Amino acid sequence: MSIFKELKKIYFIGAILSIVLGIVLLFFPQTTLLTICYAFAFILAIVGVGYIFTYIKSDTLKTYQRNDFVVGLTYLVLAIFVSLKTELIISLLPVLLGLAIIISSIVKLQHAFDLMRVKFSNWWSILLIAISSAAIGLYLVIHPFSAAATMVRVIGIAAIWNGIADIGTGILFLKKIKEAIQVTEAIDSEAKELD
Repeated sequence: MSIFKELKKIYFIGAILSIVLGIVLLFFPQTTLLTICYAFAFILAIVGVGYIFTYIKSDTLKTYQRNDFVVGLTYLVLAIFVSLKTELIISLLPVLLGLAIIISSIVKLQHAFDLMRVKFSNWWSILLIAISSAAIGLYLVIHPFSAAATMVRVIGIAAIWNGIADIGTGILFLKKIKEAIQVTEAIDSEAKELD
């Protein structure tokens, strides 16, 4: 049962984080995106400086084949690019989130088929959730928005929906797993009594 509890915890933490992210993106779109871009640029710059510092402090003969200076400069250039081209970076977000939602939908689809195979009566509800989530993901991939604030709000709504769908799917799927475990344990205990 400990594996079941761990699975349940991981599943629901991911769903709650998706909902929280969606709420933040929905109500603070522009600020959130700029913060993400600048934070990413800052991290790239720190890594770049770290590589250059390593190059300066290292013995040239020992690190001749290593390209710490080149790698460090590359990270710094990327940091400058990200901080100057925030709009370009922001425009990639709906595509990336759309792909993440599609992958999550494929997992839900498998859950639906698994429940259908064990004759769970409401398996079709998870199938509908999977299809609707996949449709949202495909829409984000095919039609990324040009207006950043609108795009982020739609991403926020999509993330909230995905989190709610994950919770709904998780409740149904994990409930069925728990029932199956209880049935298996009951059969095992009956078999032991007969022995």
